[in-house]
Amino acid sequence: MLKGEYLFGTDDIQKCFTIRDKVFRQELNINHKDLFDPIDKESIHVLITFQNKPVATGRLFYNGTFYKMGRIAVLKEYRKNKIGEFLVTMMLDKAFSMGAKFVVVNAQESAIGFYKKLGFVINKENPVFELGLLHYEMMLEARESKCKQ
Repeated sequence: MLKGEYLFGTDDIQKCFTIRDKVFRQELNINHKDLFDPIDKESIHVLITFQNKPVATGRLFYNGTFYKMGRIAVLKEYRKNKIGEFLVTMMLDKAFSMGAKFVVVNAQESAIGFYKKLGFVINKENPVFELGLLHYEMMLEARESKCKQ
């Protein structure tokens, strides 16, 4: 059974960090110290479990102007099961329920199609580097909740 929960930066978010480490450090060779920053303490984290096993995570951060999703990670063996879609939908629902007019994500080039299917549009044509990887800023305007937990 697929389940999602919201955790705050002050909660025990070690399961989120473990997933993030496996995806970003072990698969993408990103330096461990770059995966964690002070934004984690100010973020809302989403943890997705499947059959009681943590399989996906992401964080949602309000920067004073808009909400931004990031550090989105799904364990390799659980991709292609719509878990990423469930995760992002939970994050969007949370942002919009808190009054967001739009949500931003920096998407790796390989993930642009995934975000477009969810309604995101490329917001800036110029790519940015995040964690040493090429990303494109994408945005989704507020909409009604689609999350079914």
